[in-house]
Amino acid sequence: MASATTTAPNTCTTSGCKSISNALCLHCNKFVCTKHYLEHVKSTNDELAHLSDQLNSIVYRLNQFKITSLAKHATEQLERWREESHRMIDKLCDEKKASLETIFQLKLKEETAVGKQLCESVRQLIDQGDASHHQVEQLKKPIKVFNDRCATLEKPDFFHVDMKPLEINTHSISIKAKCFTFFTGGGSLLRLENQMQLNKWVDNQEQKWRLIYKGKRDGFKAEDFHRCSDNQGPTLTIIQAKEGGWLFGGYTS
Repeated sequence: MASATTTAPNTCTTSGCKSISNALCLHCNKFVCTKHYLEHVKSTNDELAHLSDQLNSIVYRLNQFKITSLAKHATEQLERWREESHRMIDKLCDEKKASLETIFQLKLKEETAVGKQLCESVRQLIDQGDASHHQVEQLKKPIKVFNDRCATLEKPDFFHVDMKPLEINTHSISIKAKCFTFFTGGGSLLRLENQMQLNKWVDNQEQKWRLIYKGKRDGFKAEDFHRCSDNQGPTLTIIQAKEGGWLFGGYTS
């Protein structure tokens, strides 16, 4: 036969209180009397009110954020990059302009030397006073060549600059934002701007994506792809080219 046992009531665990405990406070995990239990409930609700005030303060601050202040540092970075890029372009242009001046001076020096030599030849014949027809004819050809060469200096197309369009690698600038992404599940293939572009394509700027298959992580076999991707609903497949880092992909519903 089993005998019934009774448990002696416990005293309230609140310091200095001798009342019998009749409730377990889940806030502090202690047995307390009714009076102190109600005090604990009030304390908990007061804490909730404090949390509500704190949350309202955070929401208010959130509504005060402006792009000018939030992106100030990033904007300054972009401006520094642009200024440095402009300085590099200006430096290159100045170097090429200096090359034009150098080439012109060398060309001028070369033709001046030829002109002096021809002038000396003509002067010598004049001084002799008995130049033959043959000697005069021999001078006509180099003088004509000299004249033609000097005439090129008067043409606007004497200089021609072969230029290729300036190609800027858009991947050289990448925007990142703390605690913000449209993709979850790992992976670093898509930059934030790529993610935004994808959302434009699917006409939903707030679209969220979850990485369900990655070759390096899940395997490159066809069965690996289908194991991870089948029956997942609308999916987007993205492949990055080795050269240039271009992205290719397709979407299916």
